[in-house]
Amino acid sequence: MPKRAVSVTREESSAKDTKKSGVTSRRKSQPPVTGVRFDPVFRHLISIWARHESRSVSQFITWAVKEGMKRIPLTDVRVPHGEGPREVTFDEAADLLWGQTEAQRLVRLATYMPQLLTSVERQVFARIQDDKQAWIEGEFADYAYIERKWSQFVANLPYGGEDHD
Repeated sequence: MPKRAVSVTREESSAKDTKKSGVTSRRKSQPPVTGVRFDPVFRHLISIWARHESRSVSQFITWAVKEGMKRIPLTDVRVPHGEGPREVTFDEAADLLWGQTEAQRLVRLATYMPQLLTSVERQVFARIQDDKQAWIEGEFADYAYIERKWSQFVANLPYGGEDHD
């Protein structure tokens, strides 16, 4: 009788190792997990493509999504020192929209792509805009101040200040 393949995710493997040894891993924390549903045929093909590329399924999906995003520019982005909204590439968008903290990411999204803000994000950003101390020379975001006051900006919002997909 042929042996059956057993699939163990990295999280399951790490959890088992931690339980056995009682030692906490010193690796950098893993990024949050995002669940995506694929039909069986597509999932099988992804697995084959991942093997072909010598990547894990997760690494392959991340790579494939990035490659796809490089082909689809974001439109209507207000770029700094620009003449108005324009298309930006994946790399330009990453530079404009990414920040280390939730506060930075929200302010950047509100600055460069306000049309994509959710209603809760609009409420938070309105609170930030109303706070004169959050802005240097009335124009540039003072991220250190915004981060210190973040809990106040998101307090008493629907859904606990978080949006749901």
